[in-house]
Amino acid sequence: MAVQQYSFDVDFFGTAAPQVNPRQRPDKGPNLVEKPVKSSRKIKIEERFSLLHVATVIVLAFVFVASIASVISFRIKLMEAETTGQEYSEKLDVAQGENVRLMNELSMLVSDEKVEEYAVNTLGMKKLERYQIHYFPNESTDEAVIVQAD
Repeated sequence: MAVQQYSFDVDFFGTAAPQVNPRQRPDKGPNLVEKPVKSSRKIKIEERFSLLHVATVIVLAFVFVASIASVISFRIKLMEAETTGQEYSEKLDVAQGENVRLMNELSMLVSDEKVEEYAVNTLGMKKLERYQIHYFPNESTDEAVIVQAD
């Protein structure tokens, strides 16, 4: 067994650290590891996996780009539909306002007094009294209608 030599500096105050004389080791140099030689079968398998990996990345990139493009096109169509909807809503508001105006104008033109005035003055008609009965000729049957004034 080899004898190891140590030298100590005895310091009673504890300021010096013990020193060890290192052993001299022979310099071996770097430890080189050689790569194992791959067989042609392993090389072909690795090439297939690398091609499969590249193809997978390309397909995933295409799917990603296609999904982004579809989202953008759907957003554009949605904006166009919203614009068209707003245009139709504005047209509907205008048409409803026009309808209210025309209904008011119609109600002013078609009142009972105006109809009666037009019938008497323009058409030369006379208003029936309550006791009068008016007969309307009907080819199939004759009917008597009692007109009641409101």
